[in-house]
Amino acid sequence: MKKFICLAFILFGATGIFAQQEKPIEKSEFDTVSSNSYRKFARQSYRQTEVFQDISTSTTPNFTNQNKLSSKTIMEYSFAARGSRSISEFDSSTLKKRTETIMIGDKIYTRIDNGEWMEKKREVRPKTESTLKTVEEQIEYKSLGTEKLDDQNASVYAKVQKQKLIDESTKSEMFVTITTKYWFGEDGGRLKEEMQAERRIKLEKSPIETVSRSSRVTVWELDPSIKIEAPIAEK
Repeated sequence: MKKFICLAFILFGATGIFAQQEKPIEKSEFDTVSSNSYRKFARQSYRQTEVFQDISTSTTPNFTNQNKLSSKTIMEYSFAARGSRSISEFDSSTLKKRTETIMIGDKIYTRIDNGEWMEKKREVRPKTESTLKTVEEQIEYKSLGTEKLDDQNASVYAKVQKQKLIDESTKSEMFVTITTKYWFGEDGGRLKEEMQAERRIKLEKSPIETVSRSSRVTVWELDPSIKIEAPIAEK
């Protein structure tokens, strides 16, 4: 009985400590920490690894359809070459695809599924206006204290965003909740980001409801050994 009481005391104590570490902060404080975190990568070569997963479920009174997809993208940036290289792997129930892209100056080199390299010039895509209109929005920013990450103390923050949007083209409603957690190193540099999102779409005068739940984990690391060169490609 004494052991149980001691264990309960420890657990409640730990919960209390975590609660004390979590505190709401102003947007300006978060923006300052976030913008400063990119300075670590200025004039540096680094790698960014992103893993994304999404499960979308459409429901009617008599039918449920579910689609799953995932992707992994490794992006490398070379300060010396003024270029970047990315390898993306996409996987869904209908498509599996591997894309490699190298960008140096105004030139882009791509190949699909380890095929031949193709060269093309960088193009500026015209901006398209979104038909989505935000009608309600609530954003909270929090400081979560410190955690150990890769053998260093990391300052942890969170952003919780809730939105109601209207698609003016389809008259559908979308309810979105996005929770993002950020880790910043002792030098202020960005280390890791985890995002969890839920999107609910309800069509006007329709029983169909679509729910999408997705997650994205992004990790950054400096690597001065990164080298990027233009491949031999067809024009």
